[in-house]
Amino acid sequence: MISILVVDDHPAYGSAVVSFLRAEKDLVVVALALDGEEAIELAAAWQPSIVLMDLVLSGMSGLSATRRILSTSPGSRVIILSLQSGHHLMMEAMRAGAAGYVSKEQAPQHIVKAIREVDRGHRFFPAPVDVT
Repeated sequence: MISILVVDDHPAYGSAVVSFLRAEKDLVVVALALDGEEAIELAAAWQPSIVLMDLVLSGMSGLSATRRILSTSPGSRVIILSLQSGHHLMMEAMRAGAAGYVSKEQAPQHIVKAIREVDRGHRFFPAPVDVT
């Protein structure tokens, strides 16, 4: 089973993500955090395999929360979810330690694919990003 912490400051979107992830037999959503501080606390408590992190959060940014989560929950891997795209944002996500970057506009199955790939130890970024 792949344990997942979902982080999004828009409760409706976060709840929708939780709903479609729960339909997958190999995925277990352990919690939904609404901001970076809550995400850090929940990641420390649950030590999830995967953290789906909104890039833009109220208060602390998703990238700052990613750095802190990875320092306190080194077994977790972070996938950034964002409506924003662009090479520079993906590179910033990589520098923060994220293992993947997925557009919120993608179909739910694309997010599920990213989770499974990252859980297997791979990176999941759009093709133009050099992940070496």
